[in-house]
Amino acid sequence: MKRYIRVIFLTCLSIIILTLAVANRELVDIRVLPSELEGFFGVGMIFSIPIFVLFLCGIVFGLFIGFVWEWIREMKHRSASSRKSKELAKVENELSQLKRESGQNEDEILLLLNNKANS
Repeated sequence: MKRYIRVIFLTCLSIIILTLAVANRELVDIRVLPSELEGFFGVGMIFSIPIFVLFLCGIVFGLFIGFVWEWIREMKHRSASSRKSKELAKVENELSQLKRESGQNEDEILLLLNNKANS
């Protein structure tokens, strides 16, 4: 069921993006620097691209910034989780070592037999 929903969603998204691309084919000029700074730096770069490419690049750039921001924000939670996992593994190892030393891992009947044998 999930697969069908994913296919339907991607099909609808593709149709919307294709419609956007066909409807906005006009070229727009994109300047790297403002015209006042072009003279100062001596570099004037102007790109002519279709406007839908500009829209899609803006969306992709925004998603990228959002993902990076969220990854940085969750970094403290990931490190705390990792630290807690290491502490848990250490405590479990200590517990199993204590059980081995005290004989608690053995069967209760065997413990009773050993205690009677030692008495």
